Amino acid sequence: REGEEVGSYALSLDALVKLGRPNRYRKKERPALFDVLKERLPPSLFDYTLEVLKDAIVKYQGPYGHVAQLDKVEFERCECVDEKGRGMGHEPCVLPAICIEKIIYSQGEAQRRVQEDDKIRSAWAKLWQDLETKIKQRHGKLILNNEVHRRKRTVQTRIKGCKEALDAAKSKVKEENEKFEIAKRRKINFENGDAFNFHRLSSAEEAQQLEVDAAEKVDAAQQSVKSSEGGLAMAKQQLKMPPKVLLQIAIEDVKRKYCVVKWQEIIDENRREAIDSGWRRPWDGKDGKLFEDYSRRWAPGLNAGQDCDTLPVWIKKLRPDATQIFTPDPNLPPGAVQAKTAAQIAYELFPFDWRETDDMTLYENQYYDAFEADYITEDMAAQNRKVARNLRHLERTGKTLDKNFAPEDVKQALGTTDGGEIRA
Repeated sequence: REGEEVGSYALSLDALVKLGRPNRYRKKERPALFDVLKERLPPSLFDYTLEVLKDAIVKYQGPYGHVAQLDKVEFERCECVDEKGRGMGHEPCVLPAICIEKIIYSQGEAQRRVQEDDKIRSAWAKLWQDLETKIKQRHGKLILNNEVHRRKRTVQTRIKGCKEALDAAKSKVKEENEKFEIAKRRKINFENGDAFNFHRLSSAEEAQQLEVDAAEKVDAAQQSVKSSEGGLAMAKQQLKMPPKVLLQIAIEDVKRKYCVVKWQEIIDENRREAIDSGWRRPWDGKDGKLFEDYSRRWAPGLNAGQDCDTLPVWIKKLRPDATQIFTPDPNLPPGAVQAKTAAQIAYELFPFDWRETDDMTLYENQYYDAFEADYITEDMAAQNRKVARNLRHLERTGKTLDKNFAPEDVKQALGTTDGGEIRA
């Protein structure tokens, strides 16, 4: 679908349609796979012939197009023999073969996949709209500003920690350099034939290894310095960001958090439905592996009617506190008014928070990445969005998210004339 890569099998045509005679690789005859399959296929009004097989390969299409094709395939092992039965040892061994998808979708599965995608994207669009509406209101602005200030304080703390880590790393480099010099002197003493007490080395190999090990420790310490310098430079750059970029990063983070949580809830709901209905989910993980793992863990309990909370633990931790949710009292006398607590009122005004967003790796999701890149509402500053997304990704991975993202984009957003320590 849409040019995505799928798992496939490759079968050499000889193995598919020809009887394999005994040779140095086969101790006994190997029947043609097509003959084996014919015995296992259900009865049919027509004969399973090679012509029927050829038509199926060339003409049959699933919901996303052809499921098989003929091609030349490179196999890891060569079993080719000449007329005298000697191995030919082709490297590589390229043979005509049929390539067939590991998972062939039914029309119903393709339809359910589309319905799931539409449901997710619709839920995400609604979440964005709700959050953008509430964040413009007085209570939402207050909470957002408080979060930005909290993040600034966190960055200041991180700068302090980075400076301490950098000082420690530089001290380590100095220490390892001194040890490296000692290792070199010991090696020289050994090579000069000095007394054992001057080098304590038993062989040239041991002397060489001593120097190599010491050099590796110097390199590791220097790499630690570079890493600390990079972290410090990034933290300082974040501290210099103007409010509009800091606000945008905070908004993008809370959107991603709740959208990924919603995605997980919808996927979990549909997995439970699939288990109940006996359906496959071949799009759920590579060749449906994630759903297979889910089924092995939860299907026995669900099929037995047990009340299983199948959502991941980290999702459960993000649920709002029960005291924040207003629940009408069914036993309230007629005419009586049930008062809401301050926490319940605050939650209704802004039912979002930034808990667990300091480390956004928890919310990595390739489907949301594509949605986020496409879905831009009219009142959003596209440039600031792009900067926010790339800076957040740069902070997490050391690389920008968009290949065409340049330091000039940061300069424009930050209102500076230099790119600081940020590199695209």
